[in-house]
Amino acid sequence: MLIDFPEQDKPITSKRRSVLPITKTLRRDMDVAQANALGPNVVHWHGKAVPTGLRWSFSKACQRTGLSWKPTPHHLKHSVVSWFAMDRVPIYQAADWLATEPATLRRVYRKFDPTYLGSIADDFEL
Repeated sequence: MLIDFPEQDKPITSKRRSVLPITKTLRRDMDVAQANALGPNVVHWHGKAVPTGLRWSFSKACQRTGLSWKPTPHHLKHSVVSWFAMDRVPIYQAADWLATEPATLRRVYRKFDPTYLGSIADDFEL
């Protein structure tokens, strides 16, 4: 089973959207949510599809937390890609998962890999 993130009725742009495998736990939870949904959409507002996808829902959830700053989905992506780097997930797998060019991941996030430059640092041992 796959999650296809491109939004219906939106033109395809250069901004990439992932198609990812769904976890068994998420699939089970989505099935329960669908069974309890008030309409054909699992994510809805008063029984109707949320018109702007998950952006609106994410924004509302962040408002309800009462944070003094406004998180964005990019903050979540930044955290995930940092964790991937720390766990040494291969760059092409991380790039595919995050719909980001491998060159961008190397340029921005390789510093989070704990072994990055480690062998060079070892050469400076006296």
